[in-house]
Amino acid sequence: MLKKGLEYSSHENVFIRQALGDNIRLDGRGIRDYRDISIELSRDECRSESSVTLGATRVICIVNGEIVVPYPDRPTEGILQFNADISICTEQAGHTSSSICRMLERSIRDSEALDTESLCIIAAEKVWAITCEVRVLNYGGNVADACNLAVMGALRAFRKPEVSVSRLDMDMDPITTSRLLSSEARDSLPLSSSAEVKLHNTDEREPLPLALHHTPLSISFGVFAEIKSFQEGSEWKMVLVSDPTDEEERVMDGFIVYSVNAHGEVCAVLKPGGVGMSSDTVLAAANLALSRAPTLHSHLTSALTTLETNYQQTRGQRLETLRALRKEQVKYIAYVEGKKEGNGETMDVSDIADSVDGGIDIDDPILKYNFNHSAA
Repeated sequence: MLKKGLEYSSHENVFIRQALGDNIRLDGRGIRDYRDISIELSRDECRSESSVTLGATRVICIVNGEIVVPYPDRPTEGILQFNADISICTEQAGHTSSSICRMLERSIRDSEALDTESLCIIAAEKVWAITCEVRVLNYGGNVADACNLAVMGALRAFRKPEVSVSRLDMDMDPITTSRLLSSEARDSLPLSSSAEVKLHNTDEREPLPLALHHTPLSISFGVFAEIKSFQEGSEWKMVLVSDPTDEEERVMDGFIVYSVNAHGEVCAVLKPGGVGMSSDTVLAAANLALSRAPTLHSHLTSALTTLETNYQQTRGQRLETLRALRKEQVKYIAYVEGKKEGNGETMDVSDIADSVDGGIDIDDPILKYNFNHSAA
């Protein structure tokens, strides 16, 4: 249980339980109320980051992608892995890095939220490995919901660079595997000794989102057994508390976590020990989770919309700067060529400069990755 890692007084236990008997919580919420949620998303080259604040709990997640060799038993599937780094307060509350990773695996990977076959580049040789690094910066209770929301936000915000595979032993044009190749076509590609894999910068080609089938989000409940109201004649009962705080987690008798997607489907249920629950209580908690899920998905969708708006605006400004620099370079080259002819006249470059508006020459050395971002 989580409370084994924390010391608390018996008076605190009695006070919280008696207050819950009259639907009163220490922070003024009702037993079905949730704390405010803040989601911030950002994106970079082959990297995304999310920051989730749930009350006093703050979690960040960084998603990175790299090309690796697949597992021998799954040659056509990419890799999705989770790592967790927790604070001292989180450890004192009874959480461990492995328990958080197991919760994320149950909720996301085991529910097949991500199509791992879409991460394959060359069967048995090169696949994408997506790594989710979770860091709990501050613990204020209900770390499971915050971690799951941070991971799914970062996965939704992540963009995979487009990949081209060129067959060097054949007179063929490069094949864009991320868009054109089916799994059968990828299996027929030659070995890496005769193929070249190239990653395209986001300014060269539009990056692609991950193939996510659905978005499971966690909703947790603290379980308190043998709760009784101050009123005379009241009976002992079991109380489910939504979004428990760290003080409530110290004295609760157990907790249960539901993973629900935007379609109203329960993808996973996690109950790591604690007091037993009847089937009616489990179903009642599931209905509460289903009613809460649309609000969480709405928060995530709003954060993704804000991210896309800001990202496209920044990218458009950067591309306009690159086009202007390219025009100046073309004019300078034409001026130099005119001087070499010895007639003192420069070439007419108006048509050449205007033609740059149609796109960017990806083979131009001035448009390399480092120059792109240093000039922006």
